[in-house]
Amino acid sequence: MLIDKPRIPIGSILLYGLWPGFIKILLYRLKGYRIGKGVSIGLGAVICGDRVEVGDYTSIVFLTIIGARNLPWIARPDWIDDVPGYPLHPNR
Repeated sequence: MLIDKPRIPIGSILLYGLWPGFIKILLYRLKGYRIGKGVSIGLGAVICGDRVEVGDYTSIVFLTIIGARNLPWIARPDWIDDVPGYPLHPNR
């Protein structure tokens, strides 16, 4: 059975995506999403879900659309510290 929701959430992009990241984080927290510390959400990035948890120091970049009914966590992978030129973890 298919869901009658659009694949590209235009309404969410217009409602949340155009706000600056710090306002988006506040709006998502008011919506009940669990957002960790040091999270950055880029312009046009949207998270759609019923239960969402975003881990500490996660970056969601420009025009990213993440959608799921249950999104238990989005986390910054540990291996990313080994990538040359990637910013170091803030706690190091």
